[in-house]
Amino acid sequence: MNKSRLLIFCSTMVFLFLSGCVSDGGLDSFDSDEDLESSDGDEDQADGDEDQADSDENQVDGDENQADGDENQTDGDENQTDGDEDQADGDEDQADGDEDQVDGDTETTNSCNPDPCNGEGTCSEGVCTCNNIYMNNDCSACDPGYVGYPNCVDDPCDPDPCFGHGDCVNGICSCYTEYTGTNCTDCSSGYMNYPNCVEDPCTPDPCGVYGSNCNGTSGTAICACDIYYSGNLCDECAPGYMDYPDCVNDPCDPDPCGEYGSNCDNISGTAICACDTGYSGHLCDTCELGYVGYPDCVPQPWWHDPDSGLVWQNPPAEDDMTWQEAVSYCDNLSLYGHSNWHLPSINNLRSLIRGCPDTVTGGACGIMNSCLSSSSCSGDNCYNCSYSEGPANGCYWPDSMEGPCDNFWSSSFEASYPDNACYVRFDSAYVLFFNKTYEQYVRCVSSEP
Repeated sequence: MNKSRLLIFCSTMVFLFLSGCVSDGGLDSFDSDEDLESSDGDEDQADGDEDQADSDENQVDGDENQADGDENQTDGDENQTDGDEDQADGDEDQADGDEDQVDGDTETTNSCNPDPCNGEGTCSEGVCTCNNIYMNNDCSACDPGYVGYPNCVDDPCDPDPCFGHGDCVNGICSCYTEYTGTNCTDCSSGYMNYPNCVEDPCTPDPCGVYGSNCNGTSGTAICACDIYYSGNLCDECAPGYMDYPDCVNDPCDPDPCGEYGSNCDNISGTAICACDTGYSGHLCDTCELGYVGYPDCVPQPWWHDPDSGLVWQNPPAEDDMTWQEAVSYCDNLSLYGHSNWHLPSINNLRSLIRGCPDTVTGGACGIMNSCLSSSSCSGDNCYNCSYSEGPANGCYWPDSMEGPCDNFWSSSFEASYPDNACYVRFDSAYVLFFNKTYEQYVRCVSSEP
């Protein structure tokens, strides 16, 4: 039972209680019939009232039910309204989200607020198109040729009044070291070759005492030198002169040593050359002793015997020959201008013997220019030395001798038997006679060195 019905019920019960129990005599006053009847009537009246009350209650219940239905209807409508309102709120939230999305998209694609162009250009979707004389993505600098942002007035340093040769500040040039002038259009002192100013090698003048007229156009100082001097800076002697700074005549320049000498040395003003083998003289222009035939300077083909003073052909003739051929060969021999040759006598030939006492000059052997007889002048003492035991590798002659250690003709022949001539066998120091038709070796002699 709801609140309205309970209220009606309680009201009825109070009414009945009050109607039956309240009287002058209280509850004990129900003694008489009249009272009873009266009470019955009252009861009937009460029943009627109760019925009326019940009817009223039913009416109330109906009304209440109606009210409950209406209330339920209202609650449903209210719930519907709340749902609709919730739907509306959701739609509104969706709309707000969409609006926020749109606002975000607008902020992403259109960043022109605040103005990114610093008031010096037009913004479109965050991209600046700068006004004339402004540059950079945000128009935050002056174009080339302008200065003083944001006013951007003409730049007095553009174009460069210093021509790249100095630093420009407010139109005034501060020139680099190599340059000078209001606009740095000249080379500084000590520099040359504008506009590529480089150090001038002629400043200060490097030519010194012995040169002048320095020329540095090549980048190197070149001086005009006085006579006797040379070098870019005239700091050395000219060819043919020596001992800078005196620069006196140099006997070794040009080199006087020629083909057969080297390492010229100036000794007290005289050129002294180191000569090749076979050459001699200060300038190596003669053959040294023992060499002949300048400029060939070959070993001289003779040997000078210091004991006898004779000059011997050395080496001897290459071929052996008869006595007559030998005489003719020596008479016609010419060696490097020396032509006074002849076939040696037996005394000449014996003067070459070394190491055999009996056959050397003045030895016991009797064969000599004054005794030319095989029967009366010859003897054992003319052939008693041992074979191949001479002092020169077995030969009985000086160490300087060249040629075969063998038999050599003399010009002396036997008076009684003119077909036999004297010879010396140098491998054993024998002095003998032999027939002129036999071939033996020949060594010519001269009395002139």
